Amino acid sequence: MVNAYLKPPADGVVHGYLVIRNAGDAPDRLLGISTPSAARAGLVTASGQALPGITIPAHGTVTLDPGGDSIVLSGLTQPAEPGATIPIDLMFARSGTVYAFAPVGPPGSLTMQGIMQATMAEPGAMRHGMTSQQMEGTGQ
Repeated sequence: MVNAYLKPPADGVVHGYLVIRNAGDAPDRLLGISTPSAARAGLVTASGQALPGITIPAHGTVTLDPGGDSIVLSGLTQPAEPGATIPIDLMFARSGTVYAFAPVGPPGSLTMQGIMQATMAEPGAMRHGMTSQQMEGTGQ
């Protein structure tokens, strides 16, 4: 997962975008999203219809971006202002749960300071670890 980011809320709803890469020899399926920072989290199409999951082909890439499928968060428990960082859990059928952080702002705006603030603001965020690929996106 790279370049995760969240758009500032519109009508109390935050949309998230990211790139998911599957380096494995078998397809995987993103089954759902959760976060300690929102009452509700899920996957939706560009038209706002709920998605039960997204298949990532073997050795393939899926991009969630504006105008396409996205993550949706509502009932936020912390402000989603530009510069904030929110922990997200991505649950995959084969890979299990991947813990990540998404900044509110443009792609590539994740910082170590944002991660530290997110882990201190939300007790559930402490379980989030970062892979070396995720660290590359922080500029640290």
